[in-house]
Amino acid sequence: ASRRKGLAAQALATLMLYAHRRLGTTEFVAKVSDDNAASLALFRGRLGFGGETHVDVFQETHLHLSVRGGGGGDGGAPR
Repeated sequence: ASRRKGLAAQALATLMLYAHRRLGTTEFVAKVSDDNAASLALFRGRLGFGGETHVDVFQETHLHLSVRGGGGGDGGAPR
C-alpha cells in the first residue's frame, strides 16, 4: 500500500511548481468530493489550499491557491 507516504503531496507539488515556473500559472483549484477526507486534508494542510467553496449539486468542495508572480523565479512558488 502506498497510502500515507506523501507521494500524492510530492507529485502535486512538483506538477504545480512546473505549472507555475514554466507556464506562469498563478491560480490553482482543487475539486474534491466531500466524502474524500484524506484529499481534503492534503489540499488544506500539506499543500496550503484555502478559500473554500462548497458546491452542493456535485457534493464537492473547491479549494483555491494563489501564488505570486508569473513564474521564472522562486518568489511565491508553490511548496
